[in-house]
Amino acid sequence: MPQILRLAVAQSHTLSTTSATLSALEATTKKASSQGIDLILFPEAYLGGYPRTATFGSAIGARNPAGREQFLQYFQDAVDLGDTPQGAGNQWIDRDLELPRTADVWHIGQEEKGYAWSERLIWGQGQPSSLRAVTTTIRGVKLTLASAICWENYMPMLRQSLYSQNVNLYLAPTADGRDTWVPLMRTIACEGRCVVLSANQCMRRSNLPRWITGKGESEQGHANGQPPAPRLRRKSTITEDGHEIVLPRSQDAASGEPVRDSAATEDASEFVSRGGSCVISPSGNVLAGPLWDEEDGLLSVEVDFEDCLRGRLDLDVAGSYSRPRTFLESLREEEKSSRLPDERIGWLKPFRNTQDEYVLNHQSLDGYLYLRFLKMVTIICFLGCCITFPVLFPVNATGDGAQKELDLLSFSNIGKDQKNRYYAHVFVGWIFFSLVMYIITRETVYFINLRHVYLLAPFNAAKISSRTVLFTDVPTEYLKLEKLRQLFGGSLRRAWLTTNCSDLEDKVEERDKDALKLEGAEIKLSQAANKRRLKADNKKTKTNEGPRSVRDEEAASLSSQWMMKKDRPTHRLGKIPLIGKKVDTIDWSRSELKRLVPEVEKFQVTQRKFDGKLLPSVFVEFGTQRAAEDAFRRMSPQKPPKMNPRAVAMRPDEVIWKNLKITKSQRVLRRIGATTFITLMIIFWAIPVAVVGAISNINYLTSKVTFLSFINDIPPAILGVVTGLLPVVLLAVLMALVPIVCRWMAKLSGEVTVQAVELKTQTWYMAFQVIQVFLITTFASGAASVAAQIVQDPTSATTLLAENLPKASNFYIGYFILQGLGIASGDLLNIGALAVFLVVGKFLDKSPRKLFKRYITLAGLGWGSLYPKFGNLAIIAITYSIISPLVLGFATVGFALIYLAARYNSIYILTNKVDTRGAAYAKVLQQLMTGVYLGEVCLIGLFAINTAPGPIVLMVIFLVCTVVYHIMMRQALKPLTAYLPESVDGGDQRKLFDTTDHQSYDLTSFDGVPPPQASAVTTKKTTAKIASFFGRLFDPSKFKSHQTVRSLLPNRPAPQYLEEEEADAYYNPAVTSPVPQLWIVRDELGISRQEVSDSSEVCHITDEYATFNEKNKVVWTHQDGEVVLSDIPIWKKRIDY
Repeated sequence: MPQILRLAVAQSHTLSTTSATLSALEATTKKASSQGIDLILFPEAYLGGYPRTATFGSAIGARNPAGREQFLQYFQDAVDLGDTPQGAGNQWIDRDLELPRTADVWHIGQEEKGYAWSERLIWGQGQPSSLRAVTTTIRGVKLTLASAICWENYMPMLRQSLYSQNVNLYLAPTADGRDTWVPLMRTIACEGRCVVLSANQCMRRSNLPRWITGKGESEQGHANGQPPAPRLRRKSTITEDGHEIVLPRSQDAASGEPVRDSAATEDASEFVSRGGSCVISPSGNVLAGPLWDEEDGLLSVEVDFEDCLRGRLDLDVAGSYSRPRTFLESLREEEKSSRLPDERIGWLKPFRNTQDEYVLNHQSLDGYLYLRFLKMVTIICFLGCCITFPVLFPVNATGDGAQKELDLLSFSNIGKDQKNRYYAHVFVGWIFFSLVMYIITRETVYFINLRHVYLLAPFNAAKISSRTVLFTDVPTEYLKLEKLRQLFGGSLRRAWLTTNCSDLEDKVEERDKDALKLEGAEIKLSQAANKRRLKADNKKTKTNEGPRSVRDEEAASLSSQWMMKKDRPTHRLGKIPLIGKKVDTIDWSRSELKRLVPEVEKFQVTQRKFDGKLLPSVFVEFGTQRAAEDAFRRMSPQKPPKMNPRAVAMRPDEVIWKNLKITKSQRVLRRIGATTFITLMIIFWAIPVAVVGAISNINYLTSKVTFLSFINDIPPAILGVVTGLLPVVLLAVLMALVPIVCRWMAKLSGEVTVQAVELKTQTWYMAFQVIQVFLITTFASGAASVAAQIVQDPTSATTLLAENLPKASNFYIGYFILQGLGIASGDLLNIGALAVFLVVGKFLDKSPRKLFKRYITLAGLGWGSLYPKFGNLAIIAITYSIISPLVLGFATVGFALIYLAARYNSIYILTNKVDTRGAAYAKVLQQLMTGVYLGEVCLIGLFAINTAPGPIVLMVIFLVCTVVYHIMMRQALKPLTAYLPESVDGGDQRKLFDTTDHQSYDLTSFDGVPPPQASAVTTKKTTAKIASFFGRLFDPSKFKSHQTVRSLLPNRPAPQYLEEEEADAYYNPAVTSPVPQLWIVRDELGISRQEVSDSSEVCHITDEYATFNEKNKVVWTHQDGEVVLSDIPIWKKRIDY
């Protein structure tokens, strides 16, 4: 609803006595009240007086008795409203102005500093505490007021401190009557997107007190140290649109001396202050004023405070749109981030001091580990620079390989007679690759510790999802609650059988679609009539008749006056457009809902009783998290009762319900088909990617491929863009659709949770990135540069490739530059969300429902596409670390920039889209080993091409050691990454090292009673011994104790559930889906109220908290007065399952 108030500024001047001034104030206030004014601003020092032109007999190093007498007179007129701070004269100022005890009095904007010229003679130092905004409500309009007095408004940091408090009414009383004042007020309104009121006194010399005018003419001066101002004719004009046009002058308007007009009136010398009071809109337009040369003027205007919010669409210096996690009401208080100072530079220090663990406490485990991954690869690259640069740069640069520019520092600059230099590459490779493996192992151990502590923390362990396991491929005999209780014994708390809800899902989808169709049609109906009314009101406004507000008793007749039959929305039935029968959308939708709502309710009652066709899946809730983890570890599809434990700790909204009906054989076939499709896609995608790689070296092919000779005529600057930037951009565009296809195929393969889909996407997309973005591009780029020479002399192929394959690193230097600068700047700008908000949203968000959902929805991160993208960059850097060490330098800078941007977004903007509980991080750590293997294999290949047997043998030995280490490390640590120990206080983690397979409830051995503990599966002695050794070597407590990790976690309360919420947790969403609450827009014609009355028979509907604005656009109200998000009709309570 419009938030309109009538505001005023009084251009009143101080009279000769305080009593007379108070009488004038009373008269002005009564006049304002009679005009319906809600708030009025008086000038600076209106009470007590501004001693304009008084000098108090002051000169440098001297005073005189006459000046002291002036000060005494001024002091006796001073007034204290009770806001004088202690120690600032509060004991000796005469308090003769008593305020009513019931009055609401706020002390806003005492002078802090910034006194102009001789003001320092009479005014003392203020305090920053007075720069706090005050919040109040007037006629239902919520105001946040703040004030800056006179020259304080010239202080940018002071203004910003007020803007940061989300001020929507900015008060600027002043004594500055110069031409520069009004432009400053317009600047403040635009900066703060707030309404600005400015009031100044307009005084003639005859209005000054006698104790001032009694002085000689020679001692009089202007308040700003300038001669008295002449009276001027108006130097600006206000257009119909509210814009002020300043008439050109030859003098400087910023001068303290006002510009003299050649047509000055005859009493010009009488004015010592010309006023200039004004009211400015949040967009910087002058709504009233500026008022010049009028002693007792009163400017009033109606202001819509929703304009403050509209103005923040394109600028919000308080940073709300750019830091939604600091204010969004859909987040709980513990999830919100602290606000940053809204200063140009001042925000950097608190942002820098905010630890990454802040994300762990306010967002998610995945969000924190994502930042840790980016920081880790940045450190790896930096340490790689420290290791490789001092040794390999001199070795490569002096290698007599006749290379130039960047190639001078790469492996290719080693001459054929300098093969002993390869030993430097071997031993530096040993050191760096060993460091990478150590960091990967250490991070895996740290992840294990953190994951265990995080998931076993009370606020997680008490969640229903933490105690629930999803089993698939369940034998038919176990699709009974009694049989499940017999299998799991007393540890089972509740179980949900899954039924075939296809028919119900179709009915629910049809019901919801018809309900939203009805909602949209009713909004469209009232909007059409309201548009016609607004158009008529605008015509009346232009003829000065003015629009009338609509009273309730007039609504019925007015709705028929403005609503026509053609306004009622219609549509055609059937799936083929333009053919079916045309029907009235509102009437048809109501009749359909009247039919569908009972049908859906009947279906839902049946499904709650599990009376439908049962599916081979079941959700089992256990009494404790430990019992759920035990069942998840022990059950195996290979052992009786052959139930597949598909997932544990998944929320209901993370289940892909349609895939639960897939049988075991169907899932196998789907998995084979999806894997085959992805494999073929990777193979055939090599063709366009190879073309992109060849473009980067296309200038090498022009001598042999005649039809490309025109490339030689391209200017060098353009050719550099084509061969350098264009391939990088094309490659980025080419990769954009790949993760979408991977996610789609993962769902088709039969995965039953979104976490599993995301992890499979991560695996496939990483393979795609490494093969296409890295390997194909590398070999295509290197081979293209020597293709012509190989054609002339095939025997030189090995030598040419050895020299030119390292040159492909130049492509990735540019790639790191693009990714580092492009991704970092793009993430901070958030161009995608900005485009949706500014452009797409205006066309698509036609209802309050859509506006509300867009407002409360935070953008999320998809780990399946993020980790492969940055993981591949890390693999490239590790692979080229020895071949071309310079890549590590650019990678360090690139990853550092990406980390800083991701850190800002994670803290202030983004949320967790898919909660893998750290599994994506554990996977990408192991995927980084691909870089180690590729780096070693590439070195072996280059040594072989250059026939260096010694380095070959040493690198082969190291490769074998790497493989053995990796296998043993995985065998030792994998159980800890997959399962949770019984606790983290004892030695339970060490027990997981001995568990190399699922345990089973074997009914043949235990007579149907589950064993108290899992019995270990026998493993080979050698493997068991090595795993035990690694278990002792990488005991998690040796890296970071659980007590230390536990200190990072918040002490959140355990979630509480209603009995109904617990019982409905793992039903198919179609079973518990309620009839949609319809939310239409209230109009002044009463159409919406009539629609609410008519449609309430078939569904819940309301027109509260949504209106049409003056442009007939849909707006919804939140946080105005007592309205909060939970009051919005379609608000849904978030349940932490």
